[in-house]
Amino acid sequence: MPTFFDENLATSVTPTDAGLVSLGQRGFVFTDDTTAVDGNFAAIQIITDTIFASLTALNSTVGNLAGASGITLTAGTIIYGPFTSYDLTSGKVIAYKAG
Repeated sequence: MPTFFDENLATSVTPTDAGLVSLGQRGFVFTDDTTAVDGNFAAIQIITDTIFASLTALNSTVGNLAGASGITLTAGTIIYGPFTSYDLTSGKVIAYKAG
């Protein structure tokens, strides 16, 4: 089976793995407080209106998305990574693991 390397996820991904990531089958982290969360996340789903205190992407060309802090993201929004860390000012999110 072919393997794809995604430098943004810093991991080798087979087509099967890519499907699992996209369907959230690698697991997730639910966050509803202001504790910092570290990991390797493919996407973050906004459950209730949310404000990020910080949001860091893996891709160095994107870098720290400091401009996103203080902006209210509405419930139902999904932002796609890869993300390596975040913490909330308020709200609830589900962060889907990339691997």
